[in-house]
Amino acid sequence: MTHGSPDLVIVGGGVVGAAAAWQATRRGASVLLVDARDPGRATDAGAGIVSPETELRDDTPVHILAAAAARFYPELIAALDADGATDTGYARCGKLVVAQTEEEQGWLSAYFALLHDPERAAAPADPSSIHEITPAEAGQRFPALGTVTAAFVSEQGARVDGQRLERAFIESATTRGLAIEHRRVTDLDALPVAGAVIVAGGAWSPALVPDLDVRPQRGQIVHLAIDDPTCEQWPVVSPLAHHYLLAFAGRVVAGATREDDVGFSPMLTTAGQGQGQVLRDALAVAPGLADAPVLEWRVGLRPVAARGYPYLGAAPGRDDVFVATGHGATGLTYGPWSGAAVADLALGTVSDPDRAELAHFAP
Repeated sequence: MTHGSPDLVIVGGGVVGAAAAWQATRRGASVLLVDARDPGRATDAGAGIVSPETELRDDTPVHILAAAAARFYPELIAALDADGATDTGYARCGKLVVAQTEEEQGWLSAYFALLHDPERAAAPADPSSIHEITPAEAGQRFPALGTVTAAFVSEQGARVDGQRLERAFIESATTRGLAIEHRRVTDLDALPVAGAVIVAGGAWSPALVPDLDVRPQRGQIVHLAIDDPTCEQWPVVSPLAHHYLLAFAGRVVAGATREDDVGFSPMLTTAGQGQGQVLRDALAVAPGLADAPVLEWRVGLRPVAARGYPYLGAAPGRDDVFVATGHGATGLTYGPWSGAAVADLALGTVSDPDRAELAHFAP
Protein backbone atom coordinates (compact mmCIF):
# COMPACT_ATOMS: atom_id res chain seq x y z
CA MET A 1 0.00 0.00 0.00
CA THR A 2 1.40 3.34 -1.03
CA HIS A 3 1.77 6.24 1.38
CA GLY A 4 -1.55 8.01 1.94
CA SER A 5 -3.71 5.33 0.33
CA PRO A 6 -6.75 4.16 2.31
CA ASP A 7 -6.86 0.89 4.18
CA LEU A 8 -10.23 0.14 2.64
CA VAL A 9 -12.29 1.34 -0.33
CA ILE A 10 -16.00 0.53 -0.27
CA VAL A 11 -18.07 0.73 -3.46
CA GLY A 12 -21.75 1.23 -2.72
CA GLY A 13 -23.26 3.36 -0.01
CA GLY A 14 -26.55 1.66 0.82
CA VAL A 15 -27.08 0.23 4.27
CA VAL A 16 -24.60 -2.63 3.65
CA GLY A 17 -21.76 -0.42 2.43
CA ALA A 18 -22.51 2.19 5.09
CA ALA A 19 -22.39 -0.48 7.81
CA ALA A 20 -19.03 -1.67 6.46
CA ALA A 21 -17.68 1.89 6.50
CA TRP A 22 -18.94 2.42 10.04
CA GLN A 23 -17.38 -0.80 11.31
CA ALA A 24 -14.05 -0.20 9.56
CA THR A 25 -13.70 3.31 10.97
CA ARG A 26 -14.47 1.94 14.43
CA ARG A 27 -11.48 -0.36 13.92
CA GLY A 28 -9.29 2.67 13.23
CA ALA A 29 -9.02 2.07 9.48
CA SER A 30 -8.84 4.84 6.90
CA VAL A 31 -11.83 4.37 4.59
CA LEU A 32 -13.00 5.78 1.28
CA LEU A 33 -16.66 5.22 0.37
CA VAL A 34 -17.52 5.59 -3.32
CA ASP A 35 -21.23 5.78 -4.00
CA ALA A 36 -23.06 6.58 -7.23
CA ARG A 37 -26.42 6.88 -5.42
CA ASP A 38 -28.21 5.15 -8.29
CA PRO A 39 -31.97 5.74 -8.55
CA GLY A 40 -33.75 2.67 -7.24
CA ARG A 41 -31.30 1.74 -4.48
CA ALA A 42 -32.96 -0.92 -2.33
CA THR A 43 -32.09 0.90 0.91
CA ASP A 44 -34.11 3.94 -0.12
CA ALA A 45 -37.32 1.97 -0.67
CA GLY A 46 -37.06 -0.92 1.81
CA ALA A 47 -39.91 -1.26 4.31
CA GLY A 48 -37.65 -1.92 7.28
CA ILE A 49 -39.02 -5.00 9.03
CA VAL A 50 -36.44 -6.40 11.47
CA SER A 51 -37.84 -9.62 12.85
CA PRO A 52 -35.33 -12.46 12.41
CA GLU A 53 -36.88 -14.29 15.37
CA THR A 54 -39.96 -15.09 13.24
CA GLU A 55 -37.97 -16.74 10.45
CA LEU A 56 -37.97 -20.53 10.02
CA ARG A 57 -35.03 -22.69 8.97
CA ASP A 58 -34.87 -23.69 5.34
CA ASP A 59 -32.38 -25.57 3.15
CA THR A 60 -30.05 -22.55 2.86
CA PRO A 61 -27.75 -20.97 5.48
CA VAL A 62 -30.12 -18.02 5.94
CA HIS A 63 -30.87 -19.19 9.49
CA ILE A 64 -27.25 -18.29 10.31
CA LEU A 65 -27.93 -14.73 9.19
CA ALA A 66 -31.11 -14.66 11.26
CA ALA A 67 -29.27 -15.65 14.42
CA ALA A 68 -26.45 -13.19 13.70
CA ALA A 69 -28.87 -10.32 13.07
CA ALA A 70 -30.82 -11.09 16.24
CA ARG A 71 -27.59 -10.78 18.25
CA PHE A 72 -26.20 -7.82 16.35
CA TYR A 73 -29.05 -5.33 16.09
CA PRO A 74 -29.36 -4.42 19.80
CA GLU A 75 -25.57 -3.98 20.01
CA LEU A 76 -25.61 -1.91 16.81
CA ILE A 77 -28.30 0.50 17.97
CA ALA A 78 -26.60 0.91 21.34
CA ALA A 79 -23.26 1.66 19.65
CA LEU A 80 -24.83 4.25 17.32
CA ASP A 81 -26.57 5.86 20.30
CA ALA A 82 -23.22 6.06 22.08
CA ASP A 83 -21.80 7.79 18.98
CA GLY A 84 -24.62 10.33 19.11
CA ALA A 85 -26.17 8.98 15.89
CA THR A 86 -29.58 8.38 17.43
CA ASP A 87 -31.89 9.05 14.46
CA THR A 88 -32.13 5.55 12.99
CA GLY A 89 -35.89 5.06 12.84
CA TYR A 90 -35.36 1.85 14.81
CA ALA A 91 -37.91 0.73 17.37
CA ARG A 92 -38.82 -2.58 18.92
CA CYS A 93 -42.54 -2.34 18.21
CA GLY A 94 -43.44 -6.03 18.02
CA LYS A 95 -44.61 -8.10 15.07
CA LEU A 96 -48.21 -9.22 14.79
CA VAL A 97 -48.98 -12.34 12.72
CA VAL A 98 -52.66 -12.65 11.85
CA ALA A 99 -55.05 -15.14 10.26
CA GLN A 100 -58.21 -13.96 8.51
CA THR A 101 -60.02 -17.24 7.79
CA GLU A 102 -60.58 -20.54 9.57
CA GLU A 103 -58.18 -22.24 7.16
CA GLU A 104 -55.49 -19.64 7.87
CA GLN A 105 -56.09 -20.16 11.59
CA GLY A 106 -54.75 -23.69 11.19
CA TRP A 107 -51.71 -22.41 9.30
CA LEU A 108 -51.07 -19.85 12.01
CA SER A 109 -51.19 -22.50 14.73
CA ALA A 110 -48.65 -24.63 12.86
CA TYR A 111 -46.35 -21.62 12.30
CA PHE A 112 -46.60 -20.68 15.97
CA ALA A 113 -45.64 -24.23 16.99
CA LEU A 114 -42.60 -24.22 14.67
CA LEU A 115 -41.33 -20.96 16.17
CA HIS A 116 -41.31 -22.67 19.56
CA ASP A 117 -39.28 -25.60 18.21
CA PRO A 118 -35.58 -24.64 18.56
CA GLU A 119 -34.69 -27.09 15.79
CA ARG A 120 -37.01 -25.37 13.31
CA ALA A 121 -36.80 -21.71 14.33
CA ALA A 122 -34.10 -19.79 12.49
CA ALA A 123 -33.34 -17.49 15.41
CA PRO A 124 -34.87 -19.13 18.50
CA ALA A 125 -36.36 -16.54 20.82
CA ASP A 126 -37.49 -16.66 24.42
CA PRO A 127 -40.74 -18.65 24.14
CA SER A 128 -42.52 -16.12 26.33
CA SER A 129 -41.73 -13.33 23.86
CA ILE A 130 -43.76 -15.04 21.11
CA HIS A 131 -47.27 -15.61 22.39
CA GLU A 132 -50.84 -15.83 21.22
CA ILE A 133 -53.25 -12.93 21.64
CA THR A 134 -56.96 -12.63 20.95
CA PRO A 135 -58.32 -10.99 17.80
CA ALA A 136 -59.62 -8.16 19.98
CA GLU A 137 -56.13 -7.59 21.40
CA ALA A 138 -54.71 -7.60 17.88
CA GLY A 139 -57.15 -4.84 16.94
CA GLN A 140 -56.11 -2.82 19.97
CA ARG A 141 -52.47 -3.04 18.94
CA PHE A 142 -53.14 -2.06 15.31
CA PRO A 143 -56.39 -0.05 15.30
CA ALA A 144 -56.83 -0.04 11.50
CA LEU A 145 -56.94 -3.86 11.42
CA GLY A 146 -59.98 -5.64 10.02
CA THR A 147 -61.50 -8.93 11.13
CA VAL A 148 -59.01 -11.63 12.12
CA THR A 149 -59.64 -15.16 13.35
CA ALA A 150 -56.40 -15.68 15.29
CA ALA A 151 -53.16 -13.89 16.04
CA PHE A 152 -49.85 -14.11 17.81
CA VAL A 153 -47.23 -11.49 18.52
CA SER A 154 -43.46 -11.47 18.73
CA GLU A 155 -42.54 -8.82 21.27
CA GLN A 156 -38.97 -8.77 19.87
CA GLY A 157 -40.09 -7.70 16.38
CA ALA A 158 -38.77 -4.31 15.28
CA ARG A 159 -38.69 -1.91 12.37
CA VAL A 160 -36.08 0.50 11.04
CA ASP A 161 -35.99 3.33 8.51
CA GLY A 162 -33.32 2.34 5.97
CA GLN A 163 -32.51 5.86 4.86
CA ARG A 164 -32.13 7.11 8.42
CA LEU A 165 -30.06 4.09 9.45
CA GLU A 166 -27.70 4.64 6.50
CA ARG A 167 -27.33 8.32 7.46
CA ALA A 168 -26.57 7.34 11.06
CA PHE A 169 -23.80 5.00 9.88
CA ILE A 170 -22.32 7.71 7.66
CA GLU A 171 -22.64 10.41 10.34
CA SER A 172 -20.83 8.26 12.87
CA ALA A 173 -18.15 7.09 10.42
CA THR A 174 -17.51 10.63 9.19
CA THR A 175 -16.57 11.74 12.69
CA ARG A 176 -13.86 9.06 12.51
CA GLY A 177 -12.46 10.28 9.21
CA LEU A 178 -14.56 8.56 6.55
CA ALA A 179 -14.00 10.09 3.09
CA ILE A 180 -16.85 9.97 0.55
CA GLU A 181 -16.90 10.38 -3.22
CA HIS A 182 -20.16 10.41 -5.18
CA ARG A 183 -19.33 8.92 -8.56
CA ARG A 184 -19.83 5.79 -10.61
CA VAL A 185 -17.20 3.05 -10.65
CA THR A 186 -17.00 0.90 -13.78
CA ASP A 187 -13.64 -0.78 -13.20
CA LEU A 188 -12.02 -1.84 -9.95
CA ASP A 189 -8.63 -0.98 -11.39
CA ALA A 190 -9.72 2.66 -11.59
CA LEU A 191 -10.07 2.85 -7.81
CA PRO A 192 -7.31 4.32 -5.62
CA VAL A 193 -4.71 1.84 -4.41
CA ALA A 194 -5.93 0.42 -1.12
CA GLY A 195 -5.35 -2.41 1.25
CA ALA A 196 -8.67 -3.97 0.24
CA VAL A 197 -11.89 -3.22 -1.62
CA ILE A 198 -15.44 -4.15 -0.67
CA VAL A 199 -18.07 -4.21 -3.41
CA ALA A 200 -21.44 -3.55 -1.77
CA GLY A 201 -23.26 -2.18 -4.79
CA GLY A 202 -26.51 -4.08 -4.41
CA ALA A 203 -28.01 -5.17 -7.72
CA TRP A 204 -25.24 -3.29 -9.57
CA SER A 205 -22.43 -5.36 -7.98
CA PRO A 206 -21.97 -7.84 -10.88
CA ALA A 207 -20.74 -4.96 -13.06
CA LEU A 208 -17.57 -5.02 -10.94
CA VAL A 209 -17.53 -8.71 -9.93
CA PRO A 210 -19.03 -10.60 -12.89
CA ASP A 211 -18.97 -13.98 -11.14
CA LEU A 212 -21.85 -12.89 -8.89
CA ASP A 213 -25.24 -14.17 -10.04
CA VAL A 214 -27.21 -11.25 -8.60
CA ARG A 215 -30.18 -9.77 -10.42
CA PRO A 216 -32.49 -6.81 -9.76
CA GLN A 217 -35.99 -7.41 -8.49
CA ARG A 218 -38.30 -4.41 -8.48
CA GLY A 219 -40.38 -3.62 -5.42
CA GLN A 220 -43.08 -0.93 -5.27
CA ILE A 221 -44.27 0.22 -1.85
CA VAL A 222 -46.76 2.83 -0.66
CA HIS A 223 -46.65 5.20 2.33
CA LEU A 224 -50.02 6.32 3.76
CA ALA A 225 -50.55 9.31 6.07
CA ILE A 226 -51.95 8.50 9.51
CA ASP A 227 -53.30 11.19 11.83
CA ASP A 228 -52.77 9.28 15.06
CA PRO A 229 -49.98 10.24 17.47
CA THR A 230 -49.73 6.65 18.71
CA CYS A 231 -49.19 5.02 15.31
CA GLU A 232 -45.40 4.87 15.61
CA GLN A 233 -46.00 2.37 18.42
CA TRP A 234 -48.15 0.09 16.25
CA PRO A 235 -46.62 -3.31 15.50
CA VAL A 236 -45.55 -4.70 12.17
CA VAL A 237 -48.48 -6.67 10.76
CA SER A 238 -47.70 -9.86 8.85
CA PRO A 239 -50.84 -11.48 7.40
CA LEU A 240 -50.48 -15.07 6.26
CA ALA A 241 -51.99 -14.46 2.81
CA HIS A 242 -51.29 -10.80 2.09
CA HIS A 243 -48.49 -8.25 2.18
CA TYR A 244 -47.10 -6.60 5.29
CA LEU A 245 -47.90 -3.33 7.04
CA LEU A 246 -45.72 -1.33 9.41
CA ALA A 247 -45.94 2.09 10.99
CA PHE A 248 -43.68 5.04 11.64
CA ALA A 249 -44.60 8.43 13.05
CA GLY A 250 -47.40 9.81 10.89
CA ARG A 251 -47.39 7.01 8.32
CA VAL A 252 -48.15 3.38 7.58
CA VAL A 253 -46.07 1.56 4.98
CA ALA A 254 -47.69 -1.17 2.87
CA GLY A 255 -45.95 -3.37 0.39
CA ALA A 256 -44.46 -4.61 -1.62
CA THR A 257 -44.42 -6.03 -5.13
CA ARG A 258 -41.78 -8.56 -6.20
CA GLU A 259 -41.19 -8.07 -9.92
CA ASP A 260 -38.54 -10.12 -11.69
CA ASP A 261 -37.12 -9.71 -15.19
CA VAL A 262 -37.58 -5.92 -15.23
CA GLY A 263 -33.88 -5.06 -15.52
CA PHE A 264 -32.59 -1.83 -14.02
CA SER A 265 -35.90 -0.04 -14.34
CA PRO A 266 -36.83 1.63 -11.04
CA MET A 267 -40.10 3.03 -12.30
CA LEU A 268 -43.52 3.11 -10.71
CA THR A 269 -46.18 1.36 -12.75
CA THR A 270 -49.96 1.42 -12.82
CA ALA A 271 -49.99 -2.34 -12.20
CA GLY A 272 -47.86 -1.89 -9.10
CA GLN A 273 -49.94 0.98 -7.76
CA GLY A 274 -53.70 1.43 -7.95
CA GLN A 275 -54.40 -1.54 -10.23
CA GLY A 276 -52.01 -3.87 -8.42
CA GLN A 277 -52.01 -5.86 -5.25
CA VAL A 278 -50.31 -3.51 -2.81
CA LEU A 279 -53.23 -1.26 -1.91
CA ARG A 280 -55.75 -4.06 -2.44
CA ASP A 281 -53.92 -6.29 0.03
CA ALA A 282 -53.42 -3.46 2.50
CA LEU A 283 -57.13 -2.69 2.62
CA ALA A 284 -58.05 -6.37 2.80
CA VAL A 285 -56.06 -6.59 6.02
CA ALA A 286 -56.60 -3.10 7.40
CA PRO A 287 -59.80 -1.54 6.02
CA GLY A 288 -59.32 1.27 8.54
CA LEU A 289 -56.73 2.67 6.13
CA ALA A 290 -59.27 3.26 3.34
CA ASP A 291 -59.42 7.02 3.86
CA ALA A 292 -55.70 7.48 4.51
CA PRO A 293 -54.07 9.94 2.09
CA VAL A 294 -51.27 8.57 -0.06
CA LEU A 295 -48.03 10.29 0.98
CA GLU A 296 -45.76 8.69 -1.61
CA TRP A 297 -44.91 5.60 -3.60
CA ARG A 298 -41.36 4.31 -3.54
CA VAL A 299 -39.63 1.86 -5.83
CA GLY A 300 -36.40 -0.05 -5.33
CA LEU A 301 -34.33 -2.76 -6.99
CA ARG A 302 -33.54 -5.58 -4.60
CA PRO A 303 -30.31 -7.50 -5.24
CA VAL A 304 -31.51 -11.11 -5.48
CA ALA A 305 -28.92 -13.89 -5.47
CA ALA A 306 -29.83 -16.80 -7.71
CA ARG A 307 -28.65 -19.28 -5.08
CA GLY A 308 -31.13 -17.91 -2.54
CA TYR A 309 -28.73 -16.33 -0.04
CA PRO A 310 -26.17 -13.52 -0.20
CA TYR A 311 -22.55 -13.41 -1.26
CA LEU A 312 -20.31 -12.36 1.65
CA GLY A 313 -16.55 -12.76 1.46
CA ALA A 314 -13.57 -12.69 -0.88
CA ALA A 315 -14.32 -12.41 -4.59
CA PRO A 316 -13.36 -15.47 -6.66
CA GLY A 317 -9.66 -15.43 -7.50
CA ARG A 318 -8.96 -12.29 -5.45
CA ASP A 319 -7.58 -11.87 -1.96
CA ASP A 320 -7.96 -8.08 -1.91
CA VAL A 321 -11.54 -7.74 -3.17
CA PHE A 322 -14.54 -8.65 -1.03
CA VAL A 323 -18.25 -8.62 -1.75
CA ALA A 324 -21.38 -8.06 0.33
CA THR A 325 -24.57 -8.25 -1.71
CA GLY A 326 -27.50 -10.46 -2.70
CA HIS A 327 -29.78 -10.02 0.32
CA GLY A 328 -32.95 -9.73 -1.73
CA ALA A 329 -35.83 -8.43 0.39
CA THR A 330 -33.93 -8.88 3.66
CA GLY A 331 -31.22 -6.24 3.29
CA LEU A 332 -32.37 -4.07 6.18
CA THR A 333 -32.55 -7.12 8.46
CA TYR A 334 -29.30 -8.89 7.54
CA GLY A 335 -27.36 -6.15 5.75
CA PRO A 336 -25.93 -4.33 8.79
CA TRP A 337 -24.35 -7.46 10.24
CA SER A 338 -23.17 -8.54 6.78
CA GLY A 339 -21.48 -5.22 6.02
CA ALA A 340 -19.81 -5.04 9.42
CA ALA A 341 -18.63 -8.65 9.31
CA VAL A 342 -17.21 -8.36 5.77
CA ALA A 343 -15.40 -5.16 6.79
CA ASP A 344 -13.76 -7.06 9.62
CA LEU A 345 -12.87 -9.86 7.22
CA ALA A 346 -11.29 -7.41 4.76
CA LEU A 347 -9.28 -5.75 7.54
CA GLY A 348 -8.20 -9.01 9.17
CA THR A 349 -10.02 -8.13 12.40
CA VAL A 350 -12.84 -10.66 12.08
CA SER A 351 -13.67 -12.79 15.11
CA ASP A 352 -13.50 -16.56 14.86
CA PRO A 353 -17.28 -16.98 15.21
CA ASP A 354 -17.97 -14.40 12.50
CA ARG A 355 -15.36 -15.98 10.22
CA ALA A 356 -17.03 -19.36 10.65
CA GLU A 357 -20.44 -17.88 9.85
CA LEU A 358 -19.18 -15.95 6.83
CA ALA A 359 -17.69 -19.14 5.41
CA HIS A 360 -21.25 -20.30 4.60
CA PHE A 361 -21.72 -17.27 2.31
CA ALA A 362 -18.45 -17.28 0.37
CA PRO A 363 -18.94 -16.26 -3.28
